[in-house]
Order: sequence, then structure tokens, then C-alpha cells
Amino acid sequence: MELSHEARAELARHLATIRDSLSAIEGVLGLDGPAAGQIDVDVLPAADRPVGLEIGEPEPLGKFTYRWPGGTVKYPDAVKYTARRSGKEDVFAVGAEEGGRASYGREDRGRVVVFHRRGTSEMSYYPLVEFAESDLDSALFAAIVPQLADPKKGATAADLDALRDVPHLNDAQLERADAVFRSVRNGPSLRVLVRRDEPEMMIEHAWWVGSLRGTTG
Repeated sequence: MELSHEARAELARHLATIRDSLSAIEGVLGLDGPAAGQIDVDVLPAADRPVGLEIGEPEPLGKFTYRWPGGTVKYPDAVKYTARRSGKEDVFAVGAEEGGRASYGREDRGRVVVFHRRGTSEMSYYPLVEFAESDLDSALFAAIVPQLADPKKGATAADLDALRDVPHLNDAQLERADAVFRSVRNGPSLRVLVRRDEPEMMIEHAWWVGSLRGTTG
């Protein structure tokens, strides 16, 4: 059975808990056993451990547009990045929508989209994740954080421990939607906050979300 990196890591953590419990029992019985806490994500084969994206130098895309269901949108500052992970190469485009978009109580809220290129054509980009300008700081942009067990649903505070085991979310700023957007009255789903000048982090998050949801192709 093929398991994702996240699923393998979760099983490894369960195994560590079981080993710790056995070690405690053996200690009570006066038996020699494995040291507690010895097993963690390192039980994964080296080839299956999560490896960070190696992101290359930015390349301006010029007149980049994308046709959404509601019409074509321009991304005048779009930049292309080539990234590599475990021998696989992916191409991303990161750009801010011209004029912003009506959302969360604002008509012109800034929006940065991370696109993933399908194939080799410059016309074959697919949007992975949208980052919306937060009400905390105009330089901070927020994106949805999916649940590991059910990527179609948004994660909540109950998922924080598991999310902190995801490398790029380990020390990231994670906030409830109602803490990020003033117009949201009761929004328990989490958002990751990324600065506008951190496109690498945006790409890392988008790649992870796309991998969970199977949209990276």
C-alpha cells in the first residue's frame, strides 16, 4: 500500500508511543528494553522522508494572465520559480492579482496566487493556493491550512499538534480565520500567515497543499 510522507510520519509517531509504553512497562518489571522516545520520523526509509524544496532564482513572467470562471485576471508582477525535490522538477508562478479581489468585507483585498505548471507550456498553469491580504498587517497574507486526514476540510486548533510536525509549518504563524479577517465573526479554521516578500514559503505551502489534495499533477 502506497503511503504519503504525512501518513508514514503519523504511523511513526504512533509506533514511538507504543515503544515508550513498552519501555515503561519493562522498567516496572525490571526488564531491559529499548530507550523511550528512540523511534520517531527517522524510522522512515531515507528515500521516503520529506525533503525540502530547492527553489531556484526568480524569473519575471511579464504579462501573465489566468482565466477564472468569472473572467480573465492579470498578474503584472508574476514571477516564475523552478523547484526541485527528490529528483523531480516543478515550475511555479507567484503573482498578485491586479486590483485585488472582493472578499472578507473588502472590494480590493490583495490576493497572491501560487500556480503550478502542468507540462511544459507557459499556458498550462493551474492555481494551487490563494493568499489573501490579512487585516493584521497589509504585508501578511493568509492561506487555508487543510486537515491532514481530510484535505478537503480546513484544519482547526484541534489539528495543531499534527500540523507542527509538517516541516514548513513547524514554527509558522497559524491563526484562526476570525483573528485574521475582521469581517469573520466565527471562523475556527486555521490560516498560515506569510509575508508578501516570502514567495518561497508560499510555494512550499502551495506544494504541500497540492500534494495533499492531489492537484499538483
